[in-house]
Order: sequence, then C-alpha cells, then structure tokens
Amino acid sequence: MVVSKSKWLGKSECYPREFIDQADIAYLIMDKAARIETSLNKMNKEYLACGDKNDWTKASKVFASYADSVKKTDAGLWREASNCFAQLAEKNREYANQVINETLSVLHTFNNTHCKDISVQMVRLKDLRKESSTKKKKAAKDESQAPNAAIAEDAFRRYVEEMKTNVAKFIEKAEELSKLFDSFAVVEKNYADSAKDLFKFVEGAPQKSTRTTKKKAQSAEKASAEKAKAKSSAEK
Repeated sequence: MVVSKSKWLGKSECYPREFIDQADIAYLIMDKAARIETSLNKMNKEYLACGDKNDWTKASKVFASYADSVKKTDAGLWREASNCFAQLAEKNREYANQVINETLSVLHTFNNTHCKDISVQMVRLKDLRKESSTKKKKAAKDESQAPNAAIAEDAFRRYVEEMKTNVAKFIEKAEELSKLFDSFAVVEKNYADSAKDLFKFVEGAPQKSTRTTKKKAQSAEKASAEKAKAKSSAEK
C-alpha cells in the first residue's frame, strides 16, 4: 500500500498511485510557500523598523563627518568612502524593495488564491471519500443501500479525476513562482557584486594605514632599543 505524506487524503488506498504522488508534491509546495512568506514578512518588518538607519547609511555619515575633521589632502579618501557607503545604502533599499516586497506580494497572492483553492478542493475530496466509504459499509449490511453507495463512489471517482487536473495546474503555477525566485536570486547576486566593487577601494585604505602604523611601531621600537643601549653604555 502506498502511504501519502500529506494530511489531505486520509486512506491512501482509495486513490490512484500517480495522484498520491502529485498530491504530496502539492502539499509540500503549500507548506514551503507558507514558511517562506512568514520569513519574508519577518525580514520586511525588520527592514521597515530599520528604515534609513541601516549600517551603510550610518557608515556614510561617519566617514563624511571624519572627512570634515581631517586635512584636505586626506579628506578625499574619506569622502569617497562616504559616497560609496551612501551608494550601498541606496542599493540596499532597491534590493529590499525588489527581493523582499515584490517577492512577498507575489507569494502572498499565491498562498491566498492558488494554495487556498487547492486546499478547499482537497478537503471536499476527502469528504467525498468518507461519504463513499460510509455508504459502502451501509450497503454491505443492507442491499437496498447499494444504489446510494454506487452514486457516492461515482461522485468520488469523478472528483479524483478532476483533482488530477487541478493539482497539475497548481504545480505548474508553483513552477512559475520558482522561476520568479530564480530571477530574484540574480538580483541578489548583482547586489552582492556591486557591494564588493564598492568595497575595493576600502580594502586598500586600511592596508596602507596598517603598514604606516607598523612602520611607526618598528621605528619607535628601534629608537627605544638604541636609547636603552646608549643608557647602558653610559652607566658602564
């Protein structure tokens, strides 16, 4: 006996094998779609709570303020840093709008139309199966109930055939949604690549600063050693 993973079907032996497989796929799609929408809603709320106070905007303001406090010859790099982080903040807003809001809107529609419809239809199918099963039991005890059992079984079988088509269409809709997610994955990659490009100039700046600091530390260490040596010689 083939056992269905979904909660819709009830007694799996009442359904064709290929329908059970399709129904299980549809059930998994609904479950994952609901989970993804919940996650995106959480991300969206967190982003809205943050607003323009995101880390990129904060960094941009810090660098701009620092640029105003240093020599003009040194201010250029920090202003460039400020501008780059401002660009990152803008790209972050664009990314959040496209990936979170647009995806959330499409997914919400999918969950509240296609998922809801197929769920209602599956409940009806389960009810028809129960009705058919009940009338079969009555017919087994009372032959006069046989016509009613046959009618109920026929209604159930016809609805199974109808649901095969409905479930197949639902899975097709889910595949379209999957393509949409793939396109947003490209947007996410472009955002990450842009951020990487904007950071390139920063990667060099700290390194220069580190090298300068290291040289100063080495010079100070050398001077201290020479001073200690001179003091030791004087004491002798």
